[in-house]
Order: sequence, then structure tokens, then C-alpha cells
Amino acid sequence: MPRHDSAASPATADTRPHLKFHGEPVTITNFRDTLPATATPAERLAMVKAGRGAGLHLDDDGLHAVARALTDPAAVARAIKAGLLTGESVGPATLAVAHGHVYLTELLPILQPRAGAAARTVDPPKIVGCLDGDIPEAMIELWFRDEEHLVEHLAQTVRQTRAMGSHYEASILTKRVSREIMVHTARIMFEDDSEPFIVLIVRDGLTRVVSSWAALYPDLGVDQLAEKMVSVLLAAKVGRKDSDTETAVRARGRAEVLQNMRVRFVQGVAGEAPNEDALRIGQALTPPAQVILSTDTVGVPGVAPAEQFDDAVQALVASVHGEFKPWEPSASDAAAVVRALPRAVYDGDLDENVARIATGYLPVKDLPTVFGKTVPATALWRAVYLAAYLCAPVEFAAIKRHLRDQLGVSRIENRTYVGHLMTLIDLPWRQAKQDTRRQALRAWQNGGPIPHEILGVDWDPVPVSDFTALVPKALAGDVNARYTLQVAGGIALVADKLLLSNTGSAADREQVPFRSDVNDVVAGLGTSADGLWLLARAANAFRADRRAINSYTSQELQRTSPAAGSYVVPRPRPDDPSKLLHDNAGQPDPLVPYWVVHYSDPARTAQEKAKKAAAPKPAPTTESGAAKVVRLRAAVQSQLNAALADLKTLITLGSADLSLEPVLGDQATWKSLVDTNSEINGALYSARPPAPSVVVTAPDEEDDEDEDEFA
Repeated sequence: MPRHDSAASPATADTRPHLKFHGEPVTITNFRDTLPATATPAERLAMVKAGRGAGLHLDDDGLHAVARALTDPAAVARAIKAGLLTGESVGPATLAVAHGHVYLTELLPILQPRAGAAARTVDPPKIVGCLDGDIPEAMIELWFRDEEHLVEHLAQTVRQTRAMGSHYEASILTKRVSREIMVHTARIMFEDDSEPFIVLIVRDGLTRVVSSWAALYPDLGVDQLAEKMVSVLLAAKVGRKDSDTETAVRARGRAEVLQNMRVRFVQGVAGEAPNEDALRIGQALTPPAQVILSTDTVGVPGVAPAEQFDDAVQALVASVHGEFKPWEPSASDAAAVVRALPRAVYDGDLDENVARIATGYLPVKDLPTVFGKTVPATALWRAVYLAAYLCAPVEFAAIKRHLRDQLGVSRIENRTYVGHLMTLIDLPWRQAKQDTRRQALRAWQNGGPIPHEILGVDWDPVPVSDFTALVPKALAGDVNARYTLQVAGGIALVADKLLLSNTGSAADREQVPFRSDVNDVVAGLGTSADGLWLLARAANAFRADRRAINSYTSQELQRTSPAAGSYVVPRPRPDDPSKLLHDNAGQPDPLVPYWVVHYSDPARTAQEKAKKAAAPKPAPTTESGAAKVVRLRAAVQSQLNAALADLKTLITLGSADLSLEPVLGDQATWKSLVDTNSEINGALYSARPPAPSVVVTAPDEEDDEDEDEFA
């Protein structure tokens, strides 16, 4: 029998790609020389339609966000239609989950549950659940103070994840991410009234996600990695459409980054063997994921509807990694009032035409037909008459009763009732003022621009062509005139973003003189000549088909000019409120939220000023502690590198020309340098961080009993 001759038949050479990792070779076992094809708009839309048709509890914006993130949305669309979504049961909740690969550039690792008990310099965002009516949606809202807060928090999460978790770069480069991460949609919200946007956030698997980014950019330190991730994940690219939402602008920015990676990958695999860039992109760009698309509750959930989805997600994560504290409930959906109106009509407690005006079945031009020939056919007068009728004694009691039945509650508070009315009242200007509607919604939920003293009270609006004509009547004690000014002016101020919800941050930044609920501000404005004139001017200026210049933020005005036809809500003169305040160019001085709140209670403004003046002044600061640490750390590294380079240059000069010796000076100078170097070394070693564990096993082995990755 012939004997095998190894010399004549050498073993087949290992042609698998290799990379150096910390100086050691890493063999890539499953590299593919192509990336998933770019999904077409039709494929993404098909997934959205499939989700809509299946009755998933996620709105179209959320489904579009999921479709953008998936490498193969068509496959998920087929799974939805075939009823093949996985049901993850967590107590009384069942989460509908799709399985697929997602693009790393679409995933924000923004909530790190492991950091709950850790020291932090940046506060986490507030979490609020999303409801469709009273049904929980598979989405949450994350509230940040402003864009800077979002940036700092995201960077802090990256740093915390790198410090707390294992480093999986070697494993990811060897055989990709094997175990699925868990993601769902979230709406990023801002307390400074910046426009929100929708993204996918990571709830489990943050260490794998951050390690994937580290595998893509191996030369970046933790601070630089955090900066890189922030720049990519919060990228924005303005398109040609003025109607683009912030969600579209952000998605376009991330898509541009992804396309750039695709180009680099194609260039990297064009030669005989893939280059390092292509290898890293191919292995890290498309991790597998569980994408939560819907949520259902059976039995007693134990938490409010707005909490149920986030509570279920936390429970699912906790089933593997540990228990977490539930979040506070949020407000119910104001749109339920639309279902209450026809029931009040059926009972004979509400005029059918008033209900039709309220729901939009009858247009604004029909106001004189429904309410009287003298009523101006304008959107603001529609709001005034609806407020008067829907808050009248019989109608108020009937609608509240039906709202309780619809919502399954035993009591509807006044502020809740007023909040429900926004759905009806802002209908004519909802599209034109869509950029300010989010802030208006918060104001309506914060007591609303309707003074609560008119709830359950009979009163008659006083129709006029000029609201200032009502001021003398109101000052003379005409309650109908005062109520008309308060309702019209209050609604106008909220719609034009001049009367905002009660926030401590606005008071801290002195955007308003003190904190006060919206309804209390409107009530206060009706008690003085200054306030009544302000209400009248705001109502006169209001236009339903355009946006007030006052509502633009400084950032918006830096990017673009106000839209054509934008109007100014003027500020009354402090010394004579019947006249307007003008600037040095003779133009009306725009009203700002500060003066709206001030004129509701000038005495309280004075008290707050006195209180602040007496309070100890905090030490001035221009940057947060986290930002200062990052800046100083980079400066120290840069300065030490520069010092080392200069030292080497000095030694080289001395070696080349002995006449220059000693290049480090005399004995005293040299000893001073040595002592300084010793101090630097001592300081560096005293602050030495713990060495991270470099995991070379696959991420699917993370669930060993000693595994400590909780996210």
C-alpha cells in the first residue's frame, strides 16, 4: 500500500485573511467579500406596510426607522406577513421580535443599565413611554436638556461601556458578533424645544456594539472613539426639501457615513486580497439583532400603559443580566376626546354642529353659520368658541364623563381635560405650525392656555375685529371680554411658542423669571392692564397659516431666514402697555417668553430676583467636568508627546555636534528635569486604570456563568 509522502504533498496553505491585534495575528474565519446590497425604497416601504397591516403597535415613523436599519427589510416584511415574529413573554407582556442583521451606523448605545449605580458626571435622559391612544407602542421618548446634553451623555456611555465591559474586538474580527443585540425605536426629545428625531437604540449588547466600533477604528483611544461614534451617530445632512423632519436630516447624515464605508469596502476588496480597512468593515458593520416591533399586554400589567413597554424591555434584559427599577408613568393620550364627542352628541348634551366644527368636519368658514353671523370666520375665533362651548357646564360634565369611560379612569382632572382639547383646537394651524406643535403640546399638558376658572362656567365670547377693543371692557369688569382675551391670547401665545410648559431649566437659564403652570400664567395675565394688553396684541398678531418669527430659535435663524410672511408678536411698552415697544430702527420689539410670564405676576418676578440676588453665587464655569477631563487628558498627552519629541531632538543635536553638549544643561538643570519626570511617572502610575480583559472567544459565549456584561 502506498505511503503518504508529506514532502511531496505539502498541506494546503491557510489562505484565510489575517490581521494583527495587539501585535498578535488574528485569523478571520468568516469574511465575505461583499456587503449586503442596499435595500431599495420599495423594499423598505413594503416592510412598513407589512407592519401596518399586521397591526403592530409601532407607528409608521418607527417602522421606517427599523426599515432603514435592517440590511434586508424585505425578509422581515415576509416574516411579518407570515406571522413568524418571535414572541418574547415577560410577565403579562409579550414583545414581538424580528430577527435580522442591522447596520452599526443606525444603532445608538445610549442607555447603559450597568451604569445605574456608577458615578457619573452627566445626568441620564428622562424616559417616557409612547402610547397609541391608551395602547403602549414599541417606542420610548428620551428627554435631554439640549443637544449638548445628548452629546455628552452618549460619549459618557461609550466611556463607561469601555471601562466596565470586556473588549470583544478580537472576537468580532475573528468571527463577527455571534449573539444578537436587542434594539428598538426611540424618539430623542429636547427640553430646549429643539426638534426631536427617531432612532434605534441598543438595550442589550452595548459592549458588543461599542467593541464593533473599536474594531473599526483600532487606533483611537476611548475619548477619540467616543467622539467618533458621536459624530457618526448624530450626523446630519440637510436635503433639498424644506419640509424635511429632523428624523430625515439625521437619517440622511448616517446614510452618507454608511455609503462612505461601502465605498471604502469596495475599494479594499478590489485587489488580490482584501486590505485591513475592508476586513474591519466586513466583520463589524452588520451585527445580528433582535428588533422589537410591537408589544401586547395580557392580564394585569402592574404598571401604567405608558410604562409597560419599557418595563417589559427592562424585564427581558433583567432575565439575563439582573433586575432594574421601573420608570414613572407618563400622561395619557389627549386624542381620546375625539371619541367622547359623538357620545355626548348622542346623549343630547352637545350640539352636533359644534362637534362637527371641533372634529374638522365643518370648516372654519362655517363659524358664522354655527355660532352666529357676527363671529369672524378665523381659526383663532374657532378656538375661542370651541373653548367656550366645550367648557360650558352641561358639555363639560358630559365630555368628562365619556372621557373617563374611554380611558377607564375614575376621575379627569381639569388640566387633563384642557390637555385633551388641544387635539380639537389646533386643527387649523397644525400643519403650518408643525415646527412648534411639540412645544405647544407640552404647554397644553401643563395646564393649557385656557384659565381653569372658566371650566364648567357659562360665558359668551365677545366677537370683535380688533382684540384691543376688549381691553377697556375687561378692565371695567366685563367677564366675557376678559375670558375672550384670556382664551384667544393664551392659545395664540402657546401656538407661537411664547408660552411654554413649566420647566425648571428655563427658569435656571432666566428664559422666564419663575416657574409657573401655563394656565396660571394666562389667569395672571387677565388681572392687570399690562397682561390684558399683551393678550390682545398676541391675539391680533396671530396667523394660522404661518409661523411667528418669535418662535424661531437662534440656531434656526443662523441656518436660515424666517419663512416668507412670518409675523412678529410685539411687546407692549412697559410705561404704557396700550402702545408698542420699538427698537432703534423703529421696528416692533419682539415679545419673548420672559415677559409673558413676568406680566402674569410682576410681584413674584421681583421676589425671585431678590432671592437670586441674595443667594451665594456659584463659581463660574464654562464647561462640564466630563468635558474638562477629556480636554485636559488630550492636552497632557499632546504636551508629553511634544516634550518627548523635543528631548529626542536635543539628544540628536548633541550627538551630531559635540560642541553643543551638554544639551540638557548643567547638573542642576539636568536633575530638575529628572525630578520632574519622576513626578510625572508617579502621577501617571497613581492614576493607572484597571487593565481591560481582551476577550478572544466569540460573543455568543458571553452567557457563561462568570460573564459580567449586563448590556
